[in-house]
Amino acid sequence: MCILFATRSHPNYELILISNRDEFFERDTHNTCWHTNSSILSPYDMARSHSNVGSMSKIFGTWIGINKGGRVANILNLRPADTPSDKSSKGLKSRGIIPFAFLSTDSTKDDFDNWNSFENFQRQYPYLTQSGDFNFFYGDIKKKEYRIIDAFGQTFPVLDKNDAYSFVLSNNTYNIDENHQWTKTKLGLQKLQELVERTKTSCDNEQVRSECFKLASICSVPQEIRDRPYHANPAVTYDTIFVPPLGNEGGEDVGLTSTKGKFYGTRSQIVILVSKDCQHVTYEEKVLHTSDTDILINSSNNPKNVNKFEFDIE
Repeated sequence: MCILFATRSHPNYELILISNRDEFFERDTHNTCWHTNSSILSPYDMARSHSNVGSMSKIFGTWIGINKGGRVANILNLRPADTPSDKSSKGLKSRGIIPFAFLSTDSTKDDFDNWNSFENFQRQYPYLTQSGDFNFFYGDIKKKEYRIIDAFGQTFPVLDKNDAYSFVLSNNTYNIDENHQWTKTKLGLQKLQELVERTKTSCDNEQVRSECFKLASICSVPQEIRDRPYHANPAVTYDTIFVPPLGNEGGEDVGLTSTKGKFYGTRSQIVILVSKDCQHVTYEEKVLHTSDTDILINSSNNPKNVNKFEFDIE
């Protein structure tokens, strides 16, 4: 169950994003890189591709990314806790193409108003209703406008005074009442607010990034549960921010469209910091695992790969 932390409440940053991708470690994935004529910075999922209209090339989806024009996006599966376990969320189109469609736009030629609601987004990308179940956060940094849309057709303006410029999103619906919020999102919002308070004075960029990764690595799963197969307690993924390697020996339902390999958990972590003047971006990715055997060597404290990027928004 992936999770996204987002805030604009820090006095030194226009935007802070912290993303955990929870996935099977064996799923084919390319680490973060510049692609699409060096206009988009993102990892991409190689397990499912689509033909690129007008060419013979293939395009792959992503769950998170940012482009040189200052548009940012993060998509998550949508799986409310009361969803039947046999309900498939796989659509005709990969949900990972949704961020790609938005990040491929040029903010100087294509105004954010053309994308600022579910209905408007669907006019620009007609496959939105054919993309399975999703929560999608996206926005325009230069315009300081951000939205969440979901597969139910809902649109939520976010990162404004109505949510105190901060939110935490996982695989439940964004507007669910407090009594039905998952433990990880309630704890996550509290920890995000504490991070802002702790780092708003006398902390440099590197220290803030370090604190962000500490937040992304909070694990509330007792060791005795970590040692059991996943199906022994699937509810732990609703409770813990960081999901440790959990066995999936029998192909049990874990809320994903496909399975590969034995182990599932937090596969990678990404932190994006945008300067207060909306000009400079710092992006860091920690890839923890790319195969089942990595669990013997790598962890959040000892990632398999670390990829860092810095650039100015055009």
